[in-house]
Amino acid sequence: MEAGNYEPGAIAGRSIPSLAERIFIAYAKALIRESATADKILEVIRDIVEPVLESYSHMQYVPYFKAKLLLKIGNASEGMTAFLPFARKKQREFWVWQVMAECHQDQQDLHLSCLCKALTCKTKPEFLCGIKERIIPVLLEKGENNWAKSELDDLIRIRTKNGWGLRSNHQKMLQQTWYISAHTLVLGHHYQPYALNASKLLEGSLEAGQKYSVVVTEVNPVKKMFGFISDAKQVGFTSFQVSPEPGDIFEIWGEFSGAFFRQTTLRSVEGTFDSVSTVRKIIQGKLQLPESKNFGFVDGVFVSPEMVKRWGLVAGQELKGLAVLAPVKRDGPLKWKFVKKVIN
Repeated sequence: MEAGNYEPGAIAGRSIPSLAERIFIAYAKALIRESATADKILEVIRDIVEPVLESYSHMQYVPYFKAKLLLKIGNASEGMTAFLPFARKKQREFWVWQVMAECHQDQQDLHLSCLCKALTCKTKPEFLCGIKERIIPVLLEKGENNWAKSELDDLIRIRTKNGWGLRSNHQKMLQQTWYISAHTLVLGHHYQPYALNASKLLEGSLEAGQKYSVVVTEVNPVKKMFGFISDAKQVGFTSFQVSPEPGDIFEIWGEFSGAFFRQTTLRSVEGTFDSVSTVRKIIQGKLQLPESKNFGFVDGVFVSPEMVKRWGLVAGQELKGLAVLAPVKRDGPLKWKFVKKVIN
């Protein structure tokens, strides 16, 4: 594509996005509409968006659609990182907060906060119907039946005024016990306390929750989950979109729910990292294989049968690689485990 196609244009004195940006927007919408595979979407992002389009700061809708694509394949943390600069510029638009709500769908309070923030934006009531559709089930899950009834009544009022009629799910809710027994509230003042929490997401970063430095201890590619140990020797597991390897280091933000970590941001860390030196180390030595056993040790570090078989290891072989502190068995004590061979 010629260089001029990456620059914004004008029609009748009105500025319009560049041809390249308009083509990307149309293509991104098609990928979302057709439910393109994660591999296809990541290929577009890694080969076109990041190396080419993101170098043009005037392409303001590129980060928006990058975030939408990442959300489509379930990568909320990276999607939010991409969306943050755009969200700051367009924070008065209700649809920005709709995307923010989608990014925090697994965190009920933040999800509700973003929906409430959207409902405080100045726009035509008709444009907020989709937000009201989304907020009602969230409110019911929290036991806020009176608030949910009020949102449904307002939604029905707007739809009736515009001649849109009621959907089957609206008719069904009108007959349910929770609606019949609830009473109507005055909307508006309910939004602000939650909306304030959503606004905080833009103040510094979207890295909501506590920060941890972690080392990957194991990977489950089928469930798209990885186990980790933090610099404070906390053991847990969380989800991924792009598969990591055991021994990789990440900074993550979020909160624990039991052993599962609900992440808001996941960031890879390259090279060495001092904060995880107590749970990750480089080892080197000769492999010792106990007689009649299919596992071994290097410098006292456990080498699993899987590693021995995968690499065809033999007794006395010189090995260098990464070891992590991890449970040998689930909920068992922490022990050093060899996870990655390093080629000199």
